[in-house]
Amino acid sequence: KELKGFNKVFLQPGESKTVTVSLNENAFQYYSDVENDWVKEKGSYDILVGGSSRSIKIMGKVKF
Repeated sequence: KELKGFNKVFLQPGESKTVTVSLNENAFQYYSDVENDWVKEKGSYDILVGGSSRSIKIMGKVKF
């Protein structure tokens, strides 16, 4: 798991808000020492949304 984006939101009790976090192509890359360049592996990536890594509220997938 890697944190790729976040928004800090303050809510009053009972209040809700829509929050958007955009992830561009760079969010799915890692630096390869072997290739000496940024690499994006083909496949399926899980997108997890929550207040913390232990409190996941929404899950989705993106494929490349």
